[in-house]
Amino acid sequence: MERIVDLTHEIETSMPIYPGDPSVEIKSWNTHEKNGCQISKILMGSHTGTHVDAPWHFNPQGASLDNLSLSRFVGKGTLIDVSNKGTNEKIDTKDIAAYRSYISSGEFVVFMTGWDRHYRERMYFKHPFLTETAAKMLVDMGVSLVGIDTLSVDSTMDKTFSVHSVLMNAEILIVENLCNLKEVPFVKGMYSFLPLKVKKGDGSPVRAIFFDSPVD
Repeated sequence: MERIVDLTHEIETSMPIYPGDPSVEIKSWNTHEKNGCQISKILMGSHTGTHVDAPWHFNPQGASLDNLSLSRFVGKGTLIDVSNKGTNEKIDTKDIAAYRSYISSGEFVVFMTGWDRHYRERMYFKHPFLTETAAKMLVDMGVSLVGIDTLSVDSTMDKTFSVHSVLMNAEILIVENLCNLKEVPFVKGMYSFLPLKVKKGDGSPVRAIFFDSPVD
């Protein structure tokens, strides 16, 4: 029997968002009492909560969500434990090198900082982040998707986007705002980050999961 671990934050009004992104608002449109059914109106940005970035997010020539195969969002991944990192601390090549033997071209790499414990605190915006050198290493390794349990792969405090640019220009997908990675039982296993099928989508919330099925 497969074990499924939910890696997704709930979408709700007043949830944490990247500075400058649209705020989230969920309101009743129809109700059981007035209309006989419940329908909600949801206003949010395309990069709300646990979400995937399509290459088009930072690369004008990059693929949008509707031009990507479903196989890009489901696959084998390696979980890299960097939970020893502190406030605005760099995740660099040496952190990746320790897991080099697990990572194969075309697969996913997921970074566990443990920063989801600060999700509703101001500290959440002061998360660890990848260096540009680390991003280039992942490109050279041929990974197809990079995930992390922080607001961004770049430093939110420093307001930089160099890591996004390096990965997006290489057509590598990015998944941000993951959670519960400490519940993932294996260094390597299967992940799913399926997005909404948004026409010309630059990004989309996902229901991120780990499911432990046999991995060669």
